[in-house]
Amino acid sequence: MPQVFIALENTASAFGLKKANTQNKPESKANVSKHAEKAKEQVYQQRRELAEKLGFDFKKDSSEGFGENNIHFIVRTLASKRGYSYGVAGSLPSLFKRLSFEANQKKLPFDTLIFLGHGNTGLMTVGLGRFPAHELKHERDQELLQIEKRMINVSDDSKAHWTQTFHDHKSSLGVGKADKVLHIMFMGCATGNMSDISFKVLPKVTSAAISALLDCDVICYGADRLIENKELEAAISHVEAITSEAASSGALQGSISLDGSEASLEWYRKNAG
Repeated sequence: MPQVFIALENTASAFGLKKANTQNKPESKANVSKHAEKAKEQVYQQRRELAEKLGFDFKKDSSEGFGENNIHFIVRTLASKRGYSYGVAGSLPSLFKRLSFEANQKKLPFDTLIFLGHGNTGLMTVGLGRFPAHELKHERDQELLQIEKRMINVSDDSKAHWTQTFHDHKSSLGVGKADKVLHIMFMGCATGNMSDISFKVLPKVTSAAISALLDCDVICYGADRLIENKELEAAISHVEAITSEAASSGALQGSISLDGSEASLEWYRKNAG
């Protein structure tokens, strides 16, 4: 059985609206000073004002999950049935803190990592959701929102902060016992397609970078089109079949159809060494 961690995007977290963040009891924040909490709330307020100025309602972003199609509820139900772990956070470093917390609880590294959230060619958002980041004209606004911590973006190598996060938590990631591969899925819209800006492909770039960082075989996956909850459910429900098919193919890239959908996962493999 694979050791699976599902990373759920929580856009509202960046604006001060938190959710239960791990499957198990979250880490204690009892030692945080009142001064630090006040300073943090001031930052949240500035971000909320910026969001309002741009007409973005973070409470209604689809990554938050609401109504009958609440993806957070769906994922937690699927994870519980299959014995998978999950974490909810509004930035990549925070998600990896959840991942390491869960790995420590299980006393095992994760060999399969599934990101669920918004995406586009060349990037996977991890806390930005549908926030109109392209409308931020001033660098101070980008710094206020800590944009680079809230996405995995391969379009600009000078902003590849995500690689450091993977490095910092490398002990919580590993390869599967059977296939000796680390699998990473980017379940966001069009994440498996080439960027029109940089002409780079997210799973191709990340598989090479993470393989070099962790010195192991890595397969990364991305969707070939717009996807909805049914595709996210299909990926989780059939993750073992998907990863087995890719790993056993002997190829360095391929495409796997998602059950009950016209969408496919484009995948790229990079071997260690």
